[in-house]
Amino acid sequence: MAALNNFGDVDGDAEVGQELCGLEPLQRSSWRQRIESVNKWKLILLALFVLLLGRVAFDEFLHPRCPVDVQRPTDFSGWICAPNGAIPEVTRERWCSFDGLSFHWFPKERLEDEENRALLREFENDGP
Repeated sequence: MAALNNFGDVDGDAEVGQELCGLEPLQRSSWRQRIESVNKWKLILLALFVLLLGRVAFDEFLHPRCPVDVQRPTDFSGWICAPNGAIPEVTRERWCSFDGLSFHWFPKERLEDEENRALLREFENDGP
C-alpha cells in the first residue's frame, strides 16, 4: 500500500496533480505542434488562394472578353469553304460540300473534279 502512495494515490491526502510539483515544465505535446503547423499551412494556402483570385480578377479587368454581339471575321482562305457550324444557306451560296472524314466544308469543285473521282473509284475498288 505504501508503494501506491509514492505514486500519488488519489484516495490519500495528496490532491490530484500535486505529484507533478517540483518537476520541470513539460514540453509541448507533439499533437499541439502538429495542429499549429497545420494552421500555418492553412494560412499560407489561404493567402495563395487570395493572391491567385486577385490575379485572375485583375487580368479580367485588364483584358475583358469580347462581347457576344461582336463577331470576329471568318477566314475563308485555303481549301475550307465555310466554317464549321455555318448555317446551310451560307454553305449552299458558296457551293460547299461537307467532308465527313475531315469534318470541314470544302468547295464542290474539288469533289467533282475528274481526277479526284478516279482516285475515289480506285480507292473503293482496292478497299475491303
